[in-house]
Amino acid sequence: MDRKNIFLIVMGVVIVFAIMVTNRDLKKPYEHIGYALDTQIRIVVYDKDVDKNIAYNAFTKITEKEKILSNFLENSETSKLNKDKEIVPAEDLMNVLKKGYEISEKSNGSYDITIYPLTSMWHYKNEYVPGSEEIENAKKKINYKNLIFDEKKIRLINDASVDVSSVAKGYIADEIIKYLKENNVKNALVDAGGNIKVTGSPSKKENVGFMIGIQDPHSNIGIPFAQIEIKDKSIVTSGIYERKFEKNGKTYHHIIDPKTGYPTDNDIVAVSVIGENSIDCDAYATAVMVLGTDDGMKLIKSKEDLKCIIIKKNKKVILSENIKEFQINNEEYTVEKIY
Repeated sequence: MDRKNIFLIVMGVVIVFAIMVTNRDLKKPYEHIGYALDTQIRIVVYDKDVDKNIAYNAFTKITEKEKILSNFLENSETSKLNKDKEIVPAEDLMNVLKKGYEISEKSNGSYDITIYPLTSMWHYKNEYVPGSEEIENAKKKINYKNLIFDEKKIRLINDASVDVSSVAKGYIADEIIKYLKENNVKNALVDAGGNIKVTGSPSKKENVGFMIGIQDPHSNIGIPFAQIEIKDKSIVTSGIYERKFEKNGKTYHHIIDPKTGYPTDNDIVAVSVIGENSIDCDAYATAVMVLGTDDGMKLIKSKEDLKCIIIKKNKKVILSENIKEFQINNEEYTVEKIY
C-alpha cells in the first residue's frame, strides 16, 4: 500500500487521513458540507461514475431526518414527544428510541435515553451550573423504563423526556451510507460531527481503507496522537475536552452521569468506539465515558462487533484485545492494558 500521498481532513474530535495511491489521474471527490443536528455534517463520495450531486442529495436526507430527530428544533418530532408525552412516531424516531432503550438497559442506566431533564439544564454556552436542588428534582424524572413502547405509539410517563443526541448522529451516518449504497456509491465517507462512517476506500482498492487519526485530547484540535485504519465501519469518539467551561476554579464538561446529575468524574478523557453500526458506536462511547475503564470495557466486550480505545487523563491508553491496525504516533502516550 502506497502512503506517500495523504489527504488530511480535520474534523474536530476525529481526523481522517484518506489514504490514496500515487495517481495523477485521481480526481477530486464529490463533497458536501452542511450544518444539521447542531453540528457540521460532511459527506464525501469518491466514485466518479455516479451523479455528481449525490453528496448534496444525501445531505437533504439529513435535513429531513433532523425535523424528526433533533432535540434542538422546537417543532421536531422528538420535541413534540417531550412536550405531549405520547405520539405515533415516524420510523426513524422509533428506531432511535428502541436503540437508546436497549443500551440504557445493557448499561444498567449508566447511559440513559431519558437524561434530557439534566442535559437541558446544563447550559454550556451560558456557563450555567445548576443548583443541587435543581439537579435532584431533574434526577427524579430520569429512568429509561419511563419510556413505553405501546404498539405503534410511544409514551413517556412520570414526566420523563428523551435526549436522542447521543444516538441521532450515529443513526444518520448509518442511514446516509445506506442511501449512498442504494444509489450505486461504493466508496464514501460521512462525518456527522465526529461520527465517522466509511464504505469502500478513497483509493477504490479492496485492501485499502481509511486511516483515521484520533485527536490528542491534551493538544490543539487537529493534532492526532494515534491512528487506526478502518474499512466499511464506523468510529465515534466521545470526550470531555471540547464542550466545557470553567467556573469558580472548577471545570465542567458536557457528558453527564445520569445517576449523579453532574459531569462524569473518572480517569477517562476520551473514548473511541469502532464497529459496524455508527448508532451503536455513538451510544456505547458515551456509556463507556460514564462507566469508567473497567466497567466500560466489560460493556464493550458484551457486544462482539465493537472495539474500544480509552484514553486516560494520564496519557495511558487502554485497548480492546481485538484492536488491529492501531498505531500511536506520540511518545507521550503508551498502552497501559489490553482487555
